[in-house]
Amino acid sequence: MATVIGLREYCREDKSADKELKLFLSASIGYITGAGVSIQKHEAYIPLYDMTVYMLAAHWWDNRGIAIDKNLTGEIPISVTALLIQLRELCDG
Repeated sequence: MATVIGLREYCREDKSADKELKLFLSASIGYITGAGVSIQKHEAYIPLYDMTVYMLAAHWWDNRGIAIDKNLTGEIPISVTALLIQLRELCDG
């Protein structure tokens, strides 16, 4: 399952960022759960789930200081959206 250490490595950060990365990891997992993805009974999809968690958390991490204006929509990257759709379908099926 996704961990702070895994997210730290994915984001190429050091241990000093762990407290903040934990927040982003938790928010990402919560967002994905809220989007209807549950892999509790689908262990085969854990790597895909973890990648989705890390991609979303890293997106928020990389954009944490950017103010939203008319040129920045604040949208979730299309790659994360595509993975969420696939995970939802795999886990429902």
